[in-house]
Amino acid sequence: MKVLSYRHGYHAGNLADVLKHTALCAVLSAATSKAAPLFYLETHAGAGRYRLEPGGEHTCGIGALKAAAEHRNAPAAVATLLDCAVGDRYPGSPAIAARLLRTDDRLLLAELHPADFAQLRKELAKDSRATVVREDGYALLRSHLPPRERRGVVLIDPNYERADEGARLIDALKDALVRFGHGTYLVWLPLEGKLDHRRLQHDFVTLAPPKTFAMSLTPTGPQHSGALASAVWVVNPPFQAVAPMEGAVRYLAERLRGNAHTGWLVPEHSAARGSAHAD
Repeated sequence: MKVLSYRHGYHAGNLADVLKHTALCAVLSAATSKAAPLFYLETHAGAGRYRLEPGGEHTCGIGALKAAAEHRNAPAAVATLLDCAVGDRYPGSPAIAARLLRTDDRLLLAELHPADFAQLRKELAKDSRATVVREDGYALLRSHLPPRERRGVVLIDPNYERADEGARLIDALKDALVRFGHGTYLVWLPLEGKLDHRRLQHDFVTLAPPKTFAMSLTPTGPQHSGALASAVWVVNPPFQAVAPMEGAVRYLAERLRGNAHTGWLVPEHSAARGSAHAD
């Protein structure tokens, strides 16, 4: 079992986190509007919650968002994230999911780093809905899909430290979509750095996946020095989540002074035709 060196603490609450977690809030809010139980699976769960240290990247993300005026007029997904991110600790996606999911929903969270795994397990020790495992998250897509609930949201959020991460992600998605083609999948990816995100997009579209909505947020200006441009792809987004995601990303771009793009990476009934909205 290979343990990578990357840990998310310093980056917690940054611009990329705000984009990813806003999308997650929109998707889970829509998915839980139906009465049937929901399964939530996360392949790279992290520590669950992070202390925001002075000078961290959160100052250009959740910190700047909190400082922006008129939060009462924030879109619902942004307001939900702000409600989760109180005080000096920032919630990772497991903490956000645990807050938004209901008593009869179920969470399965994978984390390989021993320290983060231990912290995540401690964070959710009293939550009977949650199972935390120190396993390869991609393998869970094979062993736990389709879920017994027949409804599910999967978050795939690797750090892309491995050179073959893009290929591993595509292989895992290919298998997951065969097993659970009507599930909702959120995939986060950086738009700069080592990852060839255009190749990843090409390989993803080549899978002829279900309809996929894409959103991206690119920092602009000196206030975002060191911030990372990133995108989120949402495969099979709940219909009720699409407009909220569009509105939320526009709001984030306005309040955080970035450039936002949204659109259908894979339109419905057009699996073979991709667009470049996530670039």
